[in-house]
Amino acid sequence: MSIAVKKIGGRKYAYVAYRNGSKVVQSYLGPANRPDVIAQMATVEKDKSIPSQLFKFYWDVDPKKLDVRRHRRFIIERILDLGDLEAFWWAQKQYPTALLIEVSLTSRRLSQRSRQFWKIWFEGVYAS
Repeated sequence: MSIAVKKIGGRKYAYVAYRNGSKVVQSYLGPANRPDVIAQMATVEKDKSIPSQLFKFYWDVDPKKLDVRRHRRFIIERILDLGDLEAFWWAQKQYPTALLIEVSLTSRRLSQRSRQFWKIWFEGVYAS
């Protein structure tokens, strides 16, 4: 989900864009200067960042600058290799299971031990 702000006739209007299957749908939120629209825009922007309780897995980068969509592979690799159950459940809410499985199969950053763990975890989903 993302926010699009369009300027029409000197005024700014906010729209929320999201996927519905293969289609991208835009819904009108209202004028971008209304307090309720500003609050909705802030909520969507907050969802693009990593929760502070997961910062410990990103000690070598600034976790506040990681975008959950743009840096998804890096974020998933760290969670699968170093994360705890809470981090994994957050990742499950953010990303499709197919992406988590694909990263666990193809990532060169995952340790062999982590790769084996995720192979057992996703046992019914993995293709032998």
